[in-house]
Amino acid sequence: MRRCLLLSLVFVLASLAVSQTAPSGNWIAQVSTPGSFTALFPIAPKETTETKTIEQGDIVSHMFMALSGDLLCGIGYTDYPVDIDVEKELALDRDNFAKAVSATVSSTQRRGFTRGPNDQLPALDFTATRDNGTFKGLVIVENRRAYIIITFNRKGSDRTADIERFFTSFKLTGKKS
Repeated sequence: MRRCLLLSLVFVLASLAVSQTAPSGNWIAQVSTPGSFTALFPIAPKETTETKTIEQGDIVSHMFMALSGDLLCGIGYTDYPVDIDVEKELALDRDNFAKAVSATVSSTQRRGFTRGPNDQLPALDFTATRDNGTFKGLVIVENRRAYIIITFNRKGSDRTADIERFFTSFKLTGKKS
């Protein structure tokens, strides 16, 4: 399935933008009821939405992004009006993202994402690099919705603990049908 370009373009622009600085340790909880997720961000994320109309209906993408110093954290989700091929979507989201930010995928691993007890969703972890830093990503597919969770760590900095905090804070909260 073809992804909206919103997610990729936002990340490209954000990686070039002047960064904001967050108070040390004061992370912000983001709760998205429509997106059925919660996560911690280093600063309050900015939300954007894009709608693309196709013959079968609207493809709607939402992006939550925060840039703090040398760390970019983002969560996006896209709702499709038609069923999507899970394996194809996982790979396309990873590849389209890497291409849009001029990065090379350096590792990828198919796995399950635990929503709750006995509730696993198909997911794909990946790392992509470019000359000024490294992206870490996770794509999750649930029915007609695809999530992408991304961090970008600028070269020369070590935000490993913050990246781990961001990814482990991401939780899906409700069922999307």
